[in-house]
Amino acid sequence: MDVSFLNQPLSFMGMQIGVQTTMIRLSDGGLWVHSPGPGVDASLGDVRFLVAPNSMHHMNLGRVGQLYPQARLVASPGVFRKHPELSLEDLSVASWGDEIELLLVEGIPFLQEFVFFHAPSATLILTDIGFNILHSPSAWTRLALKLDGAYGCFACPRSTHLLVRDRAAFRRSVQRILQWPFERIVVGHGEVVSQDARETFREGFARRGWL
Repeated sequence: MDVSFLNQPLSFMGMQIGVQTTMIRLSDGGLWVHSPGPGVDASLGDVRFLVAPNSMHHMNLGRVGQLYPQARLVASPGVFRKHPELSLEDLSVASWGDEIELLLVEGIPFLQEFVFFHAPSATLILTDIGFNILHSPSAWTRLALKLDGAYGCFACPRSTHLLVRDRAAFRRSVQRILQWPFERIVVGHGEVVSQDARETFREGFARRGWL
């Protein structure tokens, strides 16, 4: 399979939001690993790239990098100052040809998030600009996410919305994402959107006034 997922437990401010690691098998057989999480171990195989997609998803980069010393560590510029001990490559100038396209989400400098489109599987990969947490056994998690407008549906959380500093630039980025012909959405937190992905994305961002 071209794309696989590893959903791992993660607590953030008391919320049980989980974290999704996405793994793509490249045409040369190597693995491209997006947002390596706490459950990533040494059993994945030929890992070529470990990708930290924004300024928040970097905590396990060094540990997993030690498990795969042959892998290149590619990170959002927001990660560099947090890990001066690591040899990082800048996502801003990274390229995986036609296999994986990437886009910096503009207008939200705190996150410096890159989103990705894997053309062979028509998969859009987001990290923190869209959540899809549909169920949770934690009452606090359900309450906090409902207040954030990000529980029970695909949504751009209110907390992310409040981080936007250039509304026009952010809106342009959302519109550019919709130009990709994706049929599935993988999020950093929550479940994979495998049906009506484009309309789900459109509705989630329209709810916040971005479309």
